[in-house]
Amino acid sequence: MCKEKRSVGGGVGLKLFSTNTDSIKTAREYHARKLIDYIELMVLPGTYRGTMRSWQGLEVPFIIHAPHGTYGFNLSDPDKRRHNAKVFDESRNFADRLDAEFIIVHPGLMGEAEETARQIRKIDESRIIIENKPFISLRQTKCVGWSPEEIRFIMRETGIGFCLDIVHAVKAAYACGQDHNSFLNRFLALKPRVVHICDCKVKGCFDEHLNLGQGELDLCGIVGRSLKFSPKVKFTLEVPERSYKKLNSYRKDRLILKDCFNKGSR
Repeated sequence: MCKEKRSVGGGVGLKLFSTNTDSIKTAREYHARKLIDYIELMVLPGTYRGTMRSWQGLEVPFIIHAPHGTYGFNLSDPDKRRHNAKVFDESRNFADRLDAEFIIVHPGLMGEAEETARQIRKIDESRIIIENKPFISLRQTKCVGWSPEEIRFIMRETGIGFCLDIVHAVKAAYACGQDHNSFLNRFLALKPRVVHICDCKVKGCFDEHLNLGQGELDLCGIVGRSLKFSPKVKFTLEVPERSYKKLNSYRKDRLILKDCFNKGSR
C-alpha cells in the first residue's frame, strides 16, 4: 500500500540546503512556534548518506528542490540525460524518505524547452514542479523557462505543476523590456503551487536575493495577487541568512511575510 503523502497545506516555508544540519534545532523550535510551516530543502549532490538521518529527525513537512545548473543538473542538455537522471534520483530519495509533497526542478540552461519536457517525461515523477528562470543566468547564459509561454509549454507537455520565483520573473521582465507586474500576472495565471519570495531591485537582469523590505517590490501586493490566483499556494522564503544556526534573519522576514499574508487573505 502506498503511504499517503503529508501535505504542507499552504503557509510559509524556509529554504535550506541539505548541508545546513546546524539549522535543525532552530527550525524545530520555529515550527513548534508556528513561525514556519515547512522546509524547502535544496539537495546538494552527494549529501544523502551524510545528512538524511538528521533531516528525518526534524519531523516537519518538506518540499525538495533538486540541484540546478551550478551543480551540473541541466534538463535542457541532451548530452546530460543519464547524468541528470542519476542526480535527480538522489532528490527523489530525499523526497521519499522525507515524505515530500513536491520536487522542484529548474528547466535548464542554453537548451530548448522541448528537451526539458522530454527529460521530465522520461524521469516520470508526478511530484515534480517546474520553476521559472531569469532571462539570463549569473554566468551570462540564456535560461530555459524564463517566459510564461515556455513554462506553460513544459507544463502542458508533461502534466507537472509550477513553482513561481518572483525575483526570476521580475528580472526576466526587465531583460525583455516588459512591465514586471504584468509579467508576474501572466505567470500567476498558471496557478503556482509554490511561490519563491524575496526582495530585489526592479532594474537589472541578474538574479538577486534581498531580505524583505530591502528592495523595491510591492511584496504585500504580490502576496495578495498570488492568493487570488492560487488560494492554497505555499510561500518559500529565499532570503539571505547571516547565521544558519540561529536563523535570525529568517525569523524577521517570516514576520514581515506573515503580515503580508494576513493582508492578502482579507
